[in-house]
Amino acid sequence: MRKLLLILSRPTVALWGTAGASVLYLLSAGPVFWLIWNVRVPDWGISIIYFIYAPLIWTVGNSQVAGEIWRAYAQLWVDVNVGRPATPPRPDPVPPPYLLEVSGILISAWVIWNFVRWVNQRSLTRP
Repeated sequence: MRKLLLILSRPTVALWGTAGASVLYLLSAGPVFWLIWNVRVPDWGISIIYFIYAPLIWTVGNSQVAGEIWRAYAQLWVDVNVGRPATPPRPDPVPPPYLLEVSGILISAWVIWNFVRWVNQRSLTRP
């Protein structure tokens, strides 16, 4: 158990874990989009989905490049040109002021902090 904790506390593991979690978050949006399109999701479920994917919804809505990338990825899961979604569309939730900016700053600071730890760890082990 102690060895496992030592491995998990390494800066390299934290850095790649952060990168992996970010990629998994983005890739998990495809199956959720399929779920919304093919299954009637109750209102409480849609509220949870909107809460979890609020940063992605905001990014896709405010960036033309991100919107095009998202549409291309969503086409892998659902053909939006055929039929209508099973879950009726809802307006995007209005986030509290500065929620996205503050969360983005905190996540960025955490990633930079882990990167600096990783660089320092590597520089200390070299002769």
